[in-house]
Amino acid sequence: MVFLHPITPTWLCWLFLICSHQAWAATPLQPLIDAVPSSSVLQLGAGDYSGPAIIRKALLLDGAGKARLLGGGRGTVLSVMANGVTVRGLVISGSGDTHDGIDAGLLVAGDDNKIKGNTMVDVLFGIHIKTGNRNHIAGNHIVGKDLPMALRGDAVRLWNSRHNRIENNQFEHSRDLTLANSPDNHILNNRFNDGRYGMHVVFSPRLVVQGNRIENTQTGIVVLYSPGLVV
Repeated sequence: MVFLHPITPTWLCWLFLICSHQAWAATPLQPLIDAVPSSSVLQLGAGDYSGPAIIRKALLLDGAGKARLLGGGRGTVLSVMANGVTVRGLVISGSGDTHDGIDAGLLVAGDDNKIKGNTMVDVLFGIHIKTGNRNHIAGNHIVGKDLPMALRGDAVRLWNSRHNRIENNQFEHSRDLTLANSPDNHILNNRFNDGRYGMHVVFSPRLVVQGNRIENTQTGIVVLYSPGLVV
């Protein structure tokens, strides 16, 4: 038997307290990042952390597969604005939903960074590499937002970025893997399921695409103005 209670000011108060408690339960990540010195290790314990957050110095951020970074549905959840950063074992969720802002689970705007073994869910764009070189993106699992195809973002987006290695990742329910103005990159042994283009390559010469599995997409690979491509 189900008993229905009328919505009264008291009930509304309790609902507010419950929702507020859930919001307060997440520890802000930015103060933890700011507190550690450069080139150190920030080991997160199990639990929820709130973003968005920005890394502006070399460090190792380790979630050990048990820490969740919640973006709260606004902007990019985690931004790496430095060189020599490692982000691993983190569950990232809840980016914003604007294409103009390229709201992503993770933005990489630096060189020689390692993004390994992370899970990203409910993100418009997965990983956005912007003017970043020699980054290693490996072993991540990215699931896009539950949106119609035309409204989804890219699982991985590279812009004006060179000598990056994208390998052994699993991408689902996103639009494309997009490379624009990004020569000399390697896309290796990834799996992409449920998208528009498996890969969308524009003005990105000397790309190496090897060992990838692309399935349930409208088009496999689209290449424009990108000589020296090896598939």
